[in-house]
Amino acid sequence: VGAGRRSEAIAIAWRGIAVNVILIGVLGLLLAVFPGIWCTLVGSDAAVIGSCNRSLQVVAPTYAFFALGLSCYLISQALNTLAFPVLGALVRLLIVASGLYWVSATTAIDHALYLVALAAVVYGVVVAAGLRAGPWRPDTGTGRLPPDGHVPVRRGSCNMHAACWVLHVARCMLHVACRMS
Repeated sequence: VGAGRRSEAIAIAWRGIAVNVILIGVLGLLLAVFPGIWCTLVGSDAAVIGSCNRSLQVVAPTYAFFALGLSCYLISQALNTLAFPVLGALVRLLIVASGLYWVSATTAIDHALYLVALAAVVYGVVVAAGLRAGPWRPDTGTGRLPPDGHVPVRRGSCNMHAACWVLHVARCMLHVACRMS
């Protein structure tokens, strides 16, 4: 990774993540403040535009957090550090799926929107904080990383097991949700 300069590659990765977060965050804030820019493009029905406006006002401000988690996930593929992005996706799924338990036809749409917004924030924070505290932590000279800075890729590593486990849990949750309806 990074021609043997892992800490430099991670620093560059964080700068790229920051650019993504800023760009998508600004776009989200613009859409939250001026939802009509987008909502008038998706329909002319007042109810559709109203729902679109409310959705963007609640969820769009969290786009920066989703961009944070997704950017970390994409770079984690190159650095073979997928455990925290998979964990973040699982936590996001659990938050939204737990909402299926209490969201019904009589629940205000705002509750569902706030649930999605919360899930996006938690996703970004879990992934970024986990990577920063774990495999992407600055080299402190403690010898935790191999001398060459390279983490070997093993077939059947915990990253693959975590991904399979997330898919299994998601499938089980969908099965339970279908039985509840």
